[in-house]
Amino acid sequence: AALAKHPAVRDCIVDARDDGSGHKRLVAYVVVGESSAPAATEFRNYLREKLPEYMVPSAFMRLEALPLTPSGKVDRKALPAPESIRPEPGRPLVAPRNSVELRLVRIWEELLGIHPIGVRDNFFELGGHSLLAIRLLARVRESTGKNLPVAALFQNATVEHLASLLRQGGMPWSPLVELRRGDGRRPFFCVHPVGGTVLSYVELARLLGPQQSFYGLQAPGLEGEQEPCGTIPAMAALYLRAVREVQPQGPYLLGGWSMGGCIAFEMACQLQQQGEQVEVLALIDSYASPLAGQHAWPEQTEAARLAALFYKDLLRAAGQEPPLPDEQLARMEPERLYRTLEEASQSAAASLGEGLQSLQALRRVFESNLRAAWGYVPQPYAGRITAFEASESSLRAHGWKRFPAGEEERFQLPGDHDSLLRRPHVEELAARLKACLDRAHAAHTTRSKKSRGSSA
Repeated sequence: AALAKHPAVRDCIVDARDDGSGHKRLVAYVVVGESSAPAATEFRNYLREKLPEYMVPSAFMRLEALPLTPSGKVDRKALPAPESIRPEPGRPLVAPRNSVELRLVRIWEELLGIHPIGVRDNFFELGGHSLLAIRLLARVRESTGKNLPVAALFQNATVEHLASLLRQGGMPWSPLVELRRGDGRRPFFCVHPVGGTVLSYVELARLLGPQQSFYGLQAPGLEGEQEPCGTIPAMAALYLRAVREVQPQGPYLLGGWSMGGCIAFEMACQLQQQGEQVEVLALIDSYASPLAGQHAWPEQTEAARLAALFYKDLLRAAGQEPPLPDEQLARMEPERLYRTLEEASQSAAASLGEGLQSLQALRRVFESNLRAAWGYVPQPYAGRITAFEASESSLRAHGWKRFPAGEEERFQLPGDHDSLLRRPHVEELAARLKACLDRAHAAHTTRSKKSRGSSA
């Protein structure tokens, strides 16, 4: 339906085709009008503005007409199989030129089920998505012994780029992950949830539009090479140092989902103490702990229950729901709860492609972040808060009213805590957040013009 709205398209259909290795790939069959057919890249960029990455076809085939059955319906069985499910079959394929590129190409071909792959092909254009990105980086680590952060893929998702980074000894770690580069507007900085990764923000960043730069802030320790931060104030200070390398002065645009909102709140407090202005503080279904002020980690939180919380989070990160409703899980004995979720997480771990070392690093970050959230006591904040609340969330109390703040704006959105960042609910979240950011940009532009006029 989205592709049919392209002005050059007269008729089209999209089909899920087996690529010969057991993988399904989306192939678009396009009948164009009088004009010459646009390149696949134009169709792909057009669809990216309207659809999530996983719904953008891996290949586009031009047909004179769609094959029809005697009853006039499209005959899917008669649709030709593409010779190669590649972004642009006519584009020259650049073969690996050294051993590092060759090793990476083989990893890509195995993961994506596509052959051949060139060193300048884009991982996401070949059908890769955020969960496969985690698998890819885990395979690279197993094969080369070197860590590449998620930011490396979002910078430039080609074999050529990753091979260059590996030859240079890797890429220096930074909490900043550029998910979208805009047109010069001030960036929006969005802090990770308790799991520490920023992959949950990929769709939100895309839906905010091409003008808005979007940086995710990821937790240290995910690659196993840094130690996790032990407190939210320490995290906020670390992240602010990285933020100010990109944007030295305010006003700032900050936000975060779940625990990320707590960290964004603390960042706003620290910026305010430093005399800086925070123009947007977006708390996305975020909460202040109901036990804020109890700094000691409660002894009754057994290791088994803590592990179960991690596996539950892992399941949801892999797009899977726990095997039983939350109410039933809450009534289980800790050891049984742990075993139930651990067994369910076997497939999640497989789909994430995480080996034992990676899972241990993820779990260590998760537990450290959970302890930090437990002990965090928000300080009074005099700025404006914009709260986005999921109507079906179990965190509806949120707890922020106990901490004095300035003006508060609230939006009730459809969905629950997890589905708020996924289709279709993320569309409304993005629309509301975009309106807030647009308002802040317009106000900043007006102030800047007045300031220049006064100076003149």
